[in-house]
Amino acid sequence: MKAIFSEVKPAAVSTEPTPFQKALTAIEAGSPAQGGLCTKFLAELAERVKEVTPVCTRDTADTWNDQFVAAIEQMLPMVEDFAQLADTAAMHKSESAALGLFHGFAPLFALFDPMPTSGPRLCRPGIGQGDPVRCLRPHREHVLGEHRCRS
Repeated sequence: MKAIFSEVKPAAVSTEPTPFQKALTAIEAGSPAQGGLCTKFLAELAERVKEVTPVCTRDTADTWNDQFVAAIEQMLPMVEDFAQLADTAAMHKSESAALGLFHGFAPLFALFDPMPTSGPRLCRPGIGQGDPVRCLRPHREHVLGEHRCRS
């Protein structure tokens, strides 16, 4: 057994920094790349939103609430990362990072377009008629529990 395991090499662990780590380091260092790195971070966040967003159909309507809550929970770490980038940009008075974060929101806003020309939608026709606010309104009590929003 020792001979078998002595030949096994441990899997290589990736030491490549995440887009968040790259952007944070760039802001803190005052790097000229900070704006672009912030934009790339938000592009990754938008891709992640696309990946985890459940699609509500008549066949999945019974489980969509749970899928929606699970998607929100999966996104919380990236939302926290965004908040940290925004705070760091503000603390360092980085206009470049702020603009990068602003421009990076375009792919996220596109996900909420009620009539996109292509790509996934967060709210499907028939469920809120393509309007994210009307789509999410029935789910807010489930998400917020006892802390209800007042209309």
